Amino acid sequence: MLGSSWASASATSHVRSGLSSSATTISWGRVPSAVWTASTSTGRFSASLNVGVTTETTGATSAARRRMPAVSMAASVPAALDPAYDHCMCGRFVTSSPAAQVAAYFDAEITAERLLDREPNFNVAPTTDVAVVVERDGRRGLVLRRWGLVPSWAKDPSVGSKMINARVETAATKPSFRSAFTKRRCIIPVDGFYEWKAPVEGTRKQPYFITRRDREPLAFAGLWESWKDPDVTASGESPAPLLTCSILTTEAVGPMAEVHHRMPVLLGPDAWDAWLDESVTDREQVQGMVLPAPEDLLEMWPVSTAVNSVRNKGAELVDPVGPDTAAGPDGPPTLF
Repeated sequence: MLGSSWASASATSHVRSGLSSSATTISWGRVPSAVWTASTSTGRFSASLNVGVTTETTGATSAARRRMPAVSMAASVPAALDPAYDHCMCGRFVTSSPAAQVAAYFDAEITAERLLDREPNFNVAPTTDVAVVVERDGRRGLVLRRWGLVPSWAKDPSVGSKMINARVETAATKPSFRSAFTKRRCIIPVDGFYEWKAPVEGTRKQPYFITRRDREPLAFAGLWESWKDPDVTASGESPAPLLTCSILTTEAVGPMAEVHHRMPVLLGPDAWDAWLDESVTDREQVQGMVLPAPEDLLEMWPVSTAVNSVRNKGAELVDPVGPDTAAGPDGPPTLF
């Protein structure tokens, strides 16, 4: 078990070379046994860890945790987004940290070799396979889920592109999310995310990058679901399940509220165990785990509109820009 206690952490790390961040003391961070640092040359977070893919029958590790299945899902072009599901919020995020470090940080086993080969992506979009932390039968794993929840009763998986976010205030009662809310919760680790500020007259929407002041990972509260093709099932076959996820959102606090009225639900380390515990199925108890994030937890800065296109995935996307260069000619955000 890595160090699991909350502690004040002073950070002087940078997301990208050239960003200046004065030492900041934050009590909303976890200090793992490996030091979480950032490389100013690559913009990636790194640590000295030795974490590999789990095996099914190897030693004490097998006794403590079993290997969990990983399913590969191809991305699909999303359908029109339904505003009833909060799609305008948190539609892009950053995963730049090595999977081994993320797994150690959340005390999880890596269960898919693809995660070890994962390249940093500074512009993760809906329908992408993303790393999430789940716990089944008391065993915690870092697994893959496609971003965009497909309810188990859905006739077609394309509905998932309309369910990338779920409002925490109503997820417990919405047919699409209520089963997952009480039975299949997950944590979606990210290094930061983007939001677009509503434009003033005569200007375009301005993208902002949001991350933790101490540069530790953000733990998004998420839901996951398993879907099987009903047509294949009806034929008597047993299709491989499509495993998908959604990010819970809540009212924005602190500086986030200046950009958007919603923000992802952020979980502190003291909430991880209960949030992932599948034996906790009471709606009110689950709802009680959702607490406002400290207003000084996050910082943000304007970035180039190059992030509007998911074809751009490089670390330069999080570089700060001035007001004269922020709004480029790239147009509004596009998924593909």
